[in-house]
Amino acid sequence: MSIKNDFNPGVSIPRQSASDPACVSFLNFESLNSIPNSATAVQNLQFSDNEFDAVTLWDVLEHVTDPKKTLLECHRIMKPGASLIVNYPDIGSLASRAMGKRWIFLLSVHLFYFDRK
Repeated sequence: MSIKNDFNPGVSIPRQSASDPACVSFLNFESLNSIPNSATAVQNLQFSDNEFDAVTLWDVLEHVTDPKKTLLECHRIMKPGASLIVNYPDIGSLASRAMGKRWIFLLSVHLFYFDRK
């Protein structure tokens, strides 16, 4: 299976041919801390509706000023039935609860914290 990706600054996605019928559109957001105004970077990429078969947010959601808006934007650019994969530090985890204020992911750059609930 080949993967079609579109390149944008701060987004780790190489370009491949979209002419392959088995082609999958995939957008991988890694940490957007290196992009100016990263809190709105996802919304500012201006992709078309229903463009991607999969979108990943690796350590991104806790950094944006409006996580709900970011997720709605991901939904807009995803094809029906697409996959959304989100990674975030879990403030409800055993490690977080055990370490309390010493938990490694209590960082000033994290605007939000999430748990499994």
